[in-house]
Amino acid sequence: MELRERLNEILRLNLSPKFTAVSYAIQVDGELWAADALGTDGTAEKHPATTEHTFNVCSISKMFCTTAVMKLAEQGKLDLDTPVVNYLPKLWMPDERYKKITLRHCLSHSSGLPGTQWKHFSATHVGTPENTEYYDEVYAYLAKSHLKAEPGTYSVYCNDGFTLAEMVVAEVSGIPFGQFCREFITEPIGAHSTRTSITANPDYPLIREQKKVPEYFYLQGCGGFTTNMIDLCKFGQLFLEENEIISEASKAEMRKRQGVTFLPEDTASICFGLGWDQVAVQEPEFDLGDHVQMKGGNSFQFTSKLYIIPKYHAVLAISETHDCQ
Repeated sequence: MELRERLNEILRLNLSPKFTAVSYAIQVDGELWAADALGTDGTAEKHPATTEHTFNVCSISKMFCTTAVMKLAEQGKLDLDTPVVNYLPKLWMPDERYKKITLRHCLSHSSGLPGTQWKHFSATHVGTPENTEYYDEVYAYLAKSHLKAEPGTYSVYCNDGFTLAEMVVAEVSGIPFGQFCREFITEPIGAHSTRTSITANPDYPLIREQKKVPEYFYLQGCGGFTTNMIDLCKFGQLFLEENEIISEASKAEMRKRQGVTFLPEDTASICFGLGWDQVAVQEPEFDLGDHVQMKGGNSFQFTSKLYIIPKYHAVLAISETHDCQ
């Protein structure tokens, strides 16, 4: 039995009877071993889901944002440990500690920022590529906010830090964030379906959960990417082999344990890398080896996971609509 057929069989054992769609891809040594999509596109016509269809992978977007930041750092255009306000002079908060927030804090969830600017987290229409309206809202929101803690004190999952990182990328590069990622990350590796939802590629239609409208995101760096799973594996492959997109030094920095905690019992926060949820994934039933990196994403309609497993030179990607259960 082909691997794809066996995986589909396993998936069907656990799917809700009225699910919309699930898609996955497995890549080893840079070669696609298996990929498929089950279900429909979620429209009234119920077109079959295919591997070309895209899913909103939400927080996996943080890896594209982190890669963009590291790329600009490699070019000497920004520094991880320079205060963000140096790059975003419009940024102001009534809590003076905001002047200490660095990009490293933002990418390791240790900025102390409130959490999430929820307006336009999930929208029913598409904004402009420049996203200036949303950025103005972020500045206004932070101008009324206080930090939860001194930057660098402890790590708590935080979307706001990645939104600031996104804004820094746009400011420093001089082009919209989505355009930067498309020109310098996704298009060069042939991941043509992988874009921010604001600039989504119409050649790769977006799945929607049944009886719901398509979801779009103004926030991009923390949660706005849409992609199919095969292209997500192409992105994951960057972290397994030398390439011109991101340096070995940058990847090593990203997979270091960068999380901070003051609680001995908190073994999760210290496993944050830069962008990564986990940089030392352990599975008791399997020997996955060292430096297994994982990033998850969850929107109002989708749940997604991306795994990088160096021991097996493998990339695993999966996304499902919530009604898969």
